[in-house]
Amino acid sequence: TRARLFANVNHEIRTPLTLILLSVEEMRRADGMTAEQDRALDSVGRNARKLLRLVDALLVLAAGDEGRLALTPRPLDLGAMISDTIEEFAASARACQVQLTSRLPTSVTVEADDAAVERILSNLVSNALKFTPPGGEVTVSVVERDSEIEISVSDNGIGLTDAFLARAFGRFEQDHAPVRPGAATGSGIGLSLVRDLALAHHGTASIERLERGTRFIVVLPRSAAPGIVRRSNDGIRQRRSTPSDFGLPNTAPTSTSISAARRESTVLVVEDDDELRAQIVGILAHHHHVISSADAENGLVLAEAQRPDLLVSDIGLPGMDGLELTRRFRALAGNRLAPVVLLTAFATREARLSGFDAGAVDYVTKPFDANELLARVQAQLERRRLALQLHESEKLAALGTMTAGLAHEMRNPANALVNAVEPLIELLPPEVMVEGGAVSELFSVIRDCASQIGLLSKQLLGFRRGAEVIREKADGALLIERALGIMRPAMRNVTLRRDLQFHEHVSCAPALVLQVLSNLLDNATHAAQKSASLGKAGWVQISTFKESERFVVLVSDSGPGVPISLRERVFEPFFTTKAPGEGTGLGLSTSRQIAERHDGRLFVVANAEHSTFRLELLLHVSDPASTVAAS
Repeated sequence: TRARLFANVNHEIRTPLTLILLSVEEMRRADGMTAEQDRALDSVGRNARKLLRLVDALLVLAAGDEGRLALTPRPLDLGAMISDTIEEFAASARACQVQLTSRLPTSVTVEADDAAVERILSNLVSNALKFTPPGGEVTVSVVERDSEIEISVSDNGIGLTDAFLARAFGRFEQDHAPVRPGAATGSGIGLSLVRDLALAHHGTASIERLERGTRFIVVLPRSAAPGIVRRSNDGIRQRRSTPSDFGLPNTAPTSTSISAARRESTVLVVEDDDELRAQIVGILAHHHHVISSADAENGLVLAEAQRPDLLVSDIGLPGMDGLELTRRFRALAGNRLAPVVLLTAFATREARLSGFDAGAVDYVTKPFDANELLARVQAQLERRRLALQLHESEKLAALGTMTAGLAHEMRNPANALVNAVEPLIELLPPEVMVEGGAVSELFSVIRDCASQIGLLSKQLLGFRRGAEVIREKADGALLIERALGIMRPAMRNVTLRRDLQFHEHVSCAPALVLQVLSNLLDNATHAAQKSASLGKAGWVQISTFKESERFVVLVSDSGPGVPISLRERVFEPFFTTKAPGEGTGLGLSTSRQIAERHDGRLFVVANAEHSTFRLELLLHVSDPASTVAAS
């Protein structure tokens, strides 16, 4: 029979859960436990108790169906119990940013099963907290009548849909997802349990829709009804429920960021269960830089700012679900090649097809093995790496063709411009071309820029055709001044800071190095102007010094900096964080290639307070007039 089946379940499941909890307590008494081991034990104990509460609830419902739900009624100080419940949930209410209050008579006593009433209160309060947005209020009230007591839990939350209202007390029925990130969705049996426990007392349970929010009402007889099924033992007595039993956190969820010692990729984890999210982050952080969020909306913000290489997301998220998150994540600029791995407890064929249609590439079914999750993430990242290599090759080929074409088209007009400047100067009256005057400085800029275009186009043509990059001795300080002169008009609205300690020569192709310096200054100026538009002081700083026989240039700005996840991607061809029309995504890519062809380096400085690019070039080669193959 069904009753015998549930009796067997009671024995077969409760016994191992009890052993788990006893083992946890025994381990707690052992010496030498680390903080990490303590946290792991907390998680084991908490989740074992949550499962035990769920098993108990199912057994109570089964007993109710059989008409065998037994109670142990006794005089109960209802006011004290409600106060204890509110105190138990106070931390969770603060985490939810919801005010939890009570309205109680001076003294109220009811003859009821205290464990059953505690379950009723805990279910209703936890339910209200889950569905009340930040800034809302949850109130527990008691009204005394001649022969009965009315307990109500009201909130000004999101309310109930019409379709759910008629079936709210049914088994496994659910309406909205919780509005609170970090709150578990639940099993859909809480309200059914409330109704059955009220009926077992010969009372009632009902729902009232408010203008804003919902009120759940439980009416119990003041004295135990004669027809109550009684037991002489503890009946359904159990430990008090805690907020974690209902998936409510005791602290507000936060976004986290954990880096591996050897960072391979950036992974975004979006999971609303705080403990599971922490476990997933811990698994992946051994190999990757991991960022995480408890909800999809914040996850999208992180994705847009950090540009992760892969997304791991639960499907059943509060608010926006994992499928919609997947669609929006894949739609973000630059995320077309970033894979999505979905976590689900229901890996049906229909669910998988929905996920694949949204853009996911793999599923991991709960419960999962840590090694399996890591292996699937690693496999998808390897596929992404190979796809990026192919994509990179195609982009480099296109970049080479475009650069050669542009260089060829620029060379003739640039040469014509250079040839026309000197005759034009000679035609002007001497008093106009006073040294240090405005006209003289403007013509100097025109001459330098035209010469730079001509030399750069010539160098780029050879650079892309596999010819040689011809090095010569160049004055490092003069290169910096020429780059600043070229960028001076664009830098009028920002403060320029100088710390120039290098005054030697460097072996390089001056036109190409000047292009690198101009690109770095241009990017820094753009970031500084953006910060200035937000009311902050906009500045660009350039520093030069000698280090280990290298010419080192640092270019910093007052902008927001480059996120860790983008410190390599900014050097990819055609990748840009600028708005459409403001950048091509070629400047840093070309600049790094130029630096590397000079046996130098160009990279973003790690842990810098602001965005800082570092350029390193060799001071000398064996023969200053030697050439370097550009193939």
